[in-house]
Amino acid sequence: MKPIIIAILLTFLMYPKTYSVLYGLYNNILIAVKINSNVYGELNNGYTSDNIIKVAMIFDSGYESVYNNALPILNKYNLKANVGIIPSLVNEKGYMSYFQISDLYINDWDILNQTYSHKQNMYDYSENLLEDIKRSKRWMDNNFLSRTSDDIIMPYGEINPYLLKLLYENNFNSVRTSDNILILNKSDIQYYQVKVIHISADVKMSDVTKFLHESFETNTTAILIFNKISEIQDNSKMYYNKNKFSEIVKFLYDNNHKYKVVTYSKLFE
Repeated sequence: MKPIIIAILLTFLMYPKTYSVLYGLYNNILIAVKINSNVYGELNNGYTSDNIIKVAMIFDSGYESVYNNALPILNKYNLKANVGIIPSLVNEKGYMSYFQISDLYINDWDILNQTYSHKQNMYDYSENLLEDIKRSKRWMDNNFLSRTSDDIIMPYGEINPYLLKLLYENNFNSVRTSDNILILNKSDIQYYQVKVIHISADVKMSDVTKFLHESFETNTTAILIFNKISEIQDNSKMYYNKNKFSEIVKFLYDNNHKYKVVTYSKLFE
């Protein structure tokens, strides 16, 4: 065996973390190559009419359960969704890794900008929050996740009107608050009419179907917002049962003559 190979093997045996770091770097390089090769084509927009409304499913904060539990269900029905990421939490316990996020991105999910650090009590600090959003955008762009890095999910759902003006002046595309979407890439700031439901642990399937029916009757785009998808619940009520989530997805699939599931960026086409 050549001396260099022996040296490498000894290094891995003596310093096992070195292997994991190099392996992670290798995976990230492969991701970058794959993204640049595959994601710049047109997504299939399909056909919509007055008898079909658009529905977008958004998973806030980038929890790992989305990749492990929601993704297989959506793949079963060939449906795409959207996830908001907080770059400072990427690769942290309970959150998706860069590899997982990139896999979603490559497979035509929209990855949305949910600020870099998701700090609390920032409503009155517009300039600071703008810098945090810009930092998140830079991270996303530098990591080949740029398709919707200009589309913002507001932390804790509220936006200061002054921050809204700053985002408009800095050429961001849109802002999603707790109950609406504002379009910024026009000649002025515009509301995009949507109906929003936050699906937490205590939301019943009947609540969701009623919401979707009302959206259809009023011909209004529907946004379904989730956090974690799991069979385990906790006191935060942020988890939504995996089987109940599967029921929602199947309902949308079975009623695709009324509801067209789209990614966030396709809402505005």
